Amino acid sequence: MYFIRVRTPRNVRSRYGVHKFVHDLVRDPIDPNGRRKFLFRYDHDGVVTIISETAPKDTGKENILLFREFTPNFKKGAVYHFSIVANPSVMERKTRKRRFVFGEEAQLAWLSTHLESAGRIEKAWVNSTGKCAVGKPGFSTSMEIVIGEVEYEGIIVCDDPKSLECLVRSGIGHAKGFGLGMLLLKQIA
Repeated sequence: MYFIRVRTPRNVRSRYGVHKFVHDLVRDPIDPNGRRKFLFRYDHDGVVTIISETAPKDTGKENILLFREFTPNFKKGAVYHFSIVANPSVMERKTRKRRFVFGEEAQLAWLSTHLESAGRIEKAWVNSTGKCAVGKPGFSTSMEIVIGEVEYEGIIVCDDPKSLECLVRSGIGHAKGFGLGMLLLKQIA
């Protein structure tokens, strides 16, 4: 896997623009089975963090800030600081539509449900909540999709290294194509 931090060009600032930029940057973004081979997170300062199974195109470009190969190696019982911007949503059974989860307590419960297979959360908090509008340039704003997002941080103790690696590779929640769901971890000594 590769860990990449890249600065977007000045003319790329919308969610759709960042989405297109990342898709163009990473080779073969989707395999024949339809599985995405990368996740990304947009940091609003023009910097995008990417975890990818394939190397980016043209790694010599000046907009690539960090490019490093890594192999996830999680240990049972190890303690990690985590950070994630996710779209906590649930499917309504009757309407079959996704509904954003409101309220900090419910949002933390949603996160706990998604992380419980990999470990136990020692502490977690919501840094911020918001929404972003995603639409193609040239289309009316009535065609935009509004996506709710929550920025979480916390401490997790790894109970199942394979499950934790799976979460890092596949992400959590929906709207991954627009920079949500990438789980960032840093081991605490």
